[in-house]
Amino acid sequence: MSKKEISPDQLERDSLVAKKNWLFNSLFVTNSTPEGLEKSLNKSNGFFSAVSSEQGLFNSLLGNSYGNGRQNNNDLVLNGFDGGEVNSLRAGRTGFNGSVIGAVCCFAQQGSVETILNASNGTGVSERFLMLAEPHNLGIRNHKQIFNKDFWAETSYARQCDQFDDVIEDPLPPEDLNILTISPNGFDSIKDYRNSIEHHLKDGGRYSHISLRGAGCKIDMQIMKIAANLHLSDFDESTVIADKHVISAIRIANELLEANLKLCQAKGIIGLKAEFTAVINYMTSKHGVKTERELINSLRTTQPFKVFTGKKSELIKDTLEAMTREGLLVKACSEKVVSYQLGQ
Repeated sequence: MSKKEISPDQLERDSLVAKKNWLFNSLFVTNSTPEGLEKSLNKSNGFFSAVSSEQGLFNSLLGNSYGNGRQNNNDLVLNGFDGGEVNSLRAGRTGFNGSVIGAVCCFAQQGSVETILNASNGTGVSERFLMLAEPHNLGIRNHKQIFNKDFWAETSYARQCDQFDDVIEDPLPPEDLNILTISPNGFDSIKDYRNSIEHHLKDGGRYSHISLRGAGCKIDMQIMKIAANLHLSDFDESTVIADKHVISAIRIANELLEANLKLCQAKGIIGLKAEFTAVINYMTSKHGVKTERELINSLRTTQPFKVFTGKKSELIKDTLEAMTREGLLVKACSEKVVSYQLGQ
C-alpha cells in the first residue's frame, strides 16, 4: 500500500501501536535523584536520559528536594554534557567508572528555568542547558478551534522512536559508536561566530553575567550538538555533518543565547530590574537615609551585584543615579557626603 493509499484510521492505529511499544521500552526516566540515576549507569554503559513535562524532574535531579544546607551532586549532569569521565565510589552501592553521556529535557513552566539558574550557582549547570521560554496564550485561546493532525508525520516519528529497542536493550560503549565530524569550513564558521560574541564576554559586557558568560564559552559545543541532531534528523548517512546544518545550528544557538539574556532580565536576575529591586529591598530593610559609601559596601555582596565581573562600585553608583532620575530615590549632598533615601 502506497503512502497515499493509507487511510487516516490506519495511520492512527499504527501510531498508537508504535507509541505503546515506545512507552513500554522505558527509555526515559521522568523523576530521579542523582544517586538513583548513577545506579543505572552500569547497566546502560554510561548512558542516561531524563525527560518530563513537570518541574519535579529538576527539583529532584538538581537537589531542590533536599533539605537546607545539603549540597547536590551534579557530577552526572556536568559530565554527561560532553562525555566526561566518572570514577565514583559509593558506600552501600556499586559506583560507576567510565564515560557518561546523558540528556535532560523538561517541558514545563518558566519556573523550571529559574530552578536551573538558581541551582547552578557558578557550578556550570545552567550553561549546559538550552533554555527557551515561550509566551503563554492564556486569555486569547479559542476553545472551538480545531487542529488537524498530521497522521503521517506522527506515525513516522513514532516508528523512528520504535527503532530504539536494540539501542536500549544492548547499548554500545561510547568507544564503539559511529563518529560524526565537521568539515574545516564548518569549524571556521563556528570560530567566526565565537569571535563575533567574544567582546560581549568581557567584564561588563552583554553576556558577562556568570550564567550567560558560561553559555557563551560553551557555545561551540552546543552548536556542534545541534548540528549533529539536524544532520541525523535529515537521514543523511554521511559521517560528515553538512555545512548547512552547522550554519543553522549557529543561528539557533545565537537565538537561544539572546533569549536567555532577555529571560534573565525579565526575571530580575540581571539588568535594571534586578538592580533596582536589590537597592529598594536594602533601603526598606534599613530604613532612613544611607550614604553612598554605605550602600556600595553593603550592596556589593548581594545579588545581582556580587556576580558582576566589572567594577561593582561603578555599577552601584550608576544604579543609584538611574533610580534618582526615576524618582525612586532622593539624593542629597552635604560636605562632600552623598546620601540617598527612598522617594515618596
